[in-house]
Amino acid sequence: MVYKHKMFIELDRDKIEREKKYDYIDMIRIIDNVFAERNIKKNGEGLYEGGSFVSLIPIVRFLSQNDWFIDNAKTWLWYELEKEIEHPNDDDYSVEDLLLEYRESINKQMVG
Repeated sequence: MVYKHKMFIELDRDKIEREKKYDYIDMIRIIDNVFAERNIKKNGEGLYEGGSFVSLIPIVRFLSQNDWFIDNAKTWLWYELEKEIEHPNDDDYSVEDLLLEYRESINKQMVG
């Protein structure tokens, strides 16, 4: 099945385990559940596929509003297939670095 939307999330496990502020497994469970509640499938470590733009927005909002996620995310990418392709490869998706965008917006708010 070809999914129009995908999201990839990688947490900084070393940092999480070193700081001992949060439990890595619990964090993954929370993230998995947020996607599962919207019927978005996990397809491998950190890769979530399916759903629509509208179903992913509440996930983005939830994750971006939680320090436990933002402070420990290593990678947070949104992939979108902009045209119908029967067998797309990774180059066919536009990629948005949500973590970078979020951190840049926070920096602008602090400066402005």
